[in-house]
Amino acid sequence: MSERIINTESAAVSANWMTKESPDGMVCDLGTGMCGTAAPARQNVKVTYVTDPICSACWAMEPAWRSVGFHFGHVMDAEHVYGGLLPGWDGFADPSNGIGHYSDVARHWAEMAEHTVRR
Repeated sequence: MSERIINTESAAVSANWMTKESPDGMVCDLGTGMCGTAAPARQNVKVTYVTDPICSACWAMEPAWRSVGFHFGHVMDAEHVYGGLLPGWDGFADPSNGIGHYSDVARHWAEMAEHTVRR
């Protein structure tokens, strides 16, 4: 950071009472006396996570999504959107996967967990 003496009489007091910003964009920390150029404000990245909570294959992404939140949650704003292809359980069946009733889906969730859980 470059040091520079500014005329504090003409400096505008910022929202943080411990700093002053001069008309030429220099910022001085009143506590340390250090001055330099102001860093641009950082905006968080907005991430929209769309998933189907009924779909067992969608749960495969859950451990990775949790890891993203753990590592980058401080620089991102996450929005969760839940949807799916199944409008309701009435009349739904997937015989090729052994699903004739909504309770049959739990087996698929357990199977997906075996393949995606970190060991």
